[in-house]
Amino acid sequence: MFIITIDKSSAVTLQRQLLDACRKEIATGAIPAGSKLPALRKLADELGISRNTVEAAYRQLVQEGYVRSKPGSGYVVEELDIDEMLAAWGKDLHEHAESGTQGDTTGAADGLEPLCAPYPIRYDFAYGDLAEGSFPSDIWRRLTTEALFGENAQAADTYGPEQGDACLREAIARRLVSALGAPCRAERIVVQPGTQASLAKLLGLFDAASDAVAFENPGFYGARIVFERLGFETVALPVDEQGNWDIASLEKSRPRLIFVTPSSQFPTGKTMPLSTRQQLIRWATRNDAYIIEDGYCHEFRYNAMPLPALLSIDASGRVVHMGTFSKVLSPAIRMSYLVLPPKLLAAWRTRYEGFRNEVPWITQAAMSLLIEQGHWDRLVKRAQTRNKRKHAALVGALEKHGSNRVEVMHGNAGLHLLVRTRDDRGQEALVEAAAQEGVRVYGTRRSWMTQEAPWSDAVLIGFSRITEDDIEAGVRALMRAWFEKPASQERQGGNDAPAPCAPIARFNRARGATAYPAGLLF
Repeated sequence: MFIITIDKSSAVTLQRQLLDACRKEIATGAIPAGSKLPALRKLADELGISRNTVEAAYRQLVQEGYVRSKPGSGYVVEELDIDEMLAAWGKDLHEHAESGTQGDTTGAADGLEPLCAPYPIRYDFAYGDLAEGSFPSDIWRRLTTEALFGENAQAADTYGPEQGDACLREAIARRLVSALGAPCRAERIVVQPGTQASLAKLLGLFDAASDAVAFENPGFYGARIVFERLGFETVALPVDEQGNWDIASLEKSRPRLIFVTPSSQFPTGKTMPLSTRQQLIRWATRNDAYIIEDGYCHEFRYNAMPLPALLSIDASGRVVHMGTFSKVLSPAIRMSYLVLPPKLLAAWRTRYEGFRNEVPWITQAAMSLLIEQGHWDRLVKRAQTRNKRKHAALVGALEKHGSNRVEVMHGNAGLHLLVRTRDDRGQEALVEAAAQEGVRVYGTRRSWMTQEAPWSDAVLIGFSRITEDDIEAGVRALMRAWFEKPASQERQGGNDAPAPCAPIARFNRARGATAYPAGLLF
């Protein structure tokens, strides 16, 4: 018998409630293999929800392998061996942890398909995805329509300039002045489809055989992998837990490129001091090197005034600034930009003459209107307010429930914190223990170029996606997982019990993909 209940007062979306309920009914055998799910309209009417909500949940069940869509028959439950899958998940998780990658958030880059977690997760402390429902879909729809039928609609008939839509580049240039105090001409801006794509094309201006890259240690693995895959030697630029960048170490390695995240160092969350920024630019100027400034999360600085961007204090043309829209608007639109110094701009135009810009014109046009009409500034302020509250809630919950059992690396910027236990447990054990209690935290192993650092076993606890209301309950569950007997072994219910969910990948007889989260967004 198919029994579904929906709580319209819950903060959980109707689609998610329906999806979780269907998963549970199928996984427990309440809906046996070969049975049909209720018709879309019938179930929508019975639950008092929209047909689109039901259809979206059913489509997700198809993608996860619970059901198949059968023409003329609707949605039919697949033949699934739940016991076999659960046993396999445990084996894969053990192997994954032994390899030193458990908890890392690079699943997509590793070829793993991030369909679901090996445990039912109620509290996901992700640090890349945005809060559910935060994308301004109504505004974006209206701006897309305006772009298609407005005075510049004829731009859709051409390939457009290689560096990107001129109106968008002008809007970005004005935004850089107001937000970062970094005046620059629109001609220096190049629109690109994401941070990794930006880096890959930028590296086309350099020689992997002779140009080494200094990379923060610890640092953003999603960027370092681009350098390494393209054959560039990476050398460590140490960053300690006090937020000190060892600029003197550059004298020994003599890199041609230096990649830094000064606004919110990843993963420590520290902000590069102004004196260090000036020292870094002086070193690059003396040694004919270029600094790649990743300005991600520059919008999110808490309890302190923002410092000037490297771009704004660069008088020698040594800084390449990378910007993104993913942390405020959406990581899914795949759009970022580079601000190139004059010498590299000339090299770019020579190198990529005849190339087409990879970002769709309609996306660029809508983004241009979003900035010009003031929507971007309002979205930034809204995100700043929301994330400042969540940052304070997370810090407060860790202090309240972590007591003397955990250490927190406090940063005044970014969308996450680093946390380690005082008993020096490894991050693999911490990540797995948390998952067993329905909490997802993230490993940092790949952020380190060397493993002897004191914080190399810290885990990353983000707050970009989790709701403010769930933060304290999530931290309580996390502390229970780390320091008490897991409640899941003592009880079957309770307010903090993980929501019922039997996550299933397309597993039928073909165990090719392990399901782990992919939290890196560029």
